[in-house]
Amino acid sequence: MVDPRGKIAHDTLTNFGPRIGFAYRLGNRTVLRGAAGIVYDNWAAVSQMAQNIEGAWPDIGQLIANNLNQPSTTSATPTTTSQDPFAGGGSGLFPAPTPFNQVQWFYDPHIKNPYSMQWNFGVQRELNSSTTVDVNYVGSGSRRLNVGGYFNTALTPGPGDPQARAPFPYIAPTFYDRSIGNGSYHALQVEVNKRYSNGLAYQVAYTYSKSIDEGSSGWFGVEGQFSHRSVQRQGKSRPIRV
Repeated sequence: MVDPRGKIAHDTLTNFGPRIGFAYRLGNRTVLRGAAGIVYDNWAAVSQMAQNIEGAWPDIGQLIANNLNQPSTTSATPTTTSQDPFAGGGSGLFPAPTPFNQVQWFYDPHIKNPYSMQWNFGVQRELNSSTTVDVNYVGSGSRRLNVGGYFNTALTPGPGDPQARAPFPYIAPTFYDRSIGNGSYHALQVEVNKRYSNGLAYQVAYTYSKSIDEGSSGWFGVEGQFSHRSVQRQGKSRPIRV
């Protein structure tokens, strides 16, 4: 079946990312700050996902030339030779008779990029002219995180060929990714800053946090942890990978 749109993945038209923040002075020594926003991960695994389906049926070959900018030991001019990308497949110019025996990194065509809802509220208190204390609550909830796995395997144990007990016995088990994962992060952040008249200063910080993440991996981001300062003082938030 060929998609009439001419592409595999569907567009996501609901990525709305509002952000808001405030700061309020309570007396001469105390400041209240808070912020909230939604940020989207537009880059994690984009190039990898595009390559995952390379070579899938009925595609039968590809030609990749690496390190073209590195001169060889015998020649100062980098060179590469054009090759037949179908020569190594062993099947000539014809694909395999069936697509059902491939093991590939497929993904849900309705997969969406992950996003994180982030918020914080804090109090900053000036103890004296050179010492301040910050106490902040920081939280986030991440949605549409990537969850992958090895699918179409046997659902029940038993003797004999396990593939005979798979949901689709005629299809080989394969990898499959979906954007169904969730994550959360909650933290108490305490910070003390001390400045001296001769230019020296020190900072002491402590964070007590809890992070639950069921859907991220080395290729996919938005774990949900971030700095409260990124929202309230720079006007934007940026996730920090763990």
